[in-house]
Amino acid sequence: MSPHSGRLTDDVRRPPGAVPMMIPPLSIAVAGMQDAAARFETSARRVASGAMDDYAVEAVEQIRAKQDFTANAAVVRTADEMTGTLLDILA
Repeated sequence: MSPHSGRLTDDVRRPPGAVPMMIPPLSIAVAGMQDAAARFETSARRVASGAMDDYAVEAVEQIRAKQDFTANAAVVRTADEMTGTLLDILA
C-alpha cells in the first residue's frame, strides 16, 4: 500500500492522472466461483452415486459451496459497478 494514498499501487512512477495498478478482483472472484462450482458438483456426484456414509457432510459441503459462490458473485457485481462508475467519471 502506498503510505500516502491508502490504495494498493505498484511502485512505478506514473504521470499525473494515471490510474494505479490494483489487484484484479474480477479474476480472483471468477476463480473462486469456479472452485465453488467444482466443489458443489463433486459433492453432488458423491450424493448421486450413493457411495458415501454421511449425507449431512455432503449437505454442509453443498451449502458452503453455494455461499462461497454467492460471495464471489457479489465481488463480481461490485467490481462491475465500480468499473462502470470509473468509466462514467472518466467520460
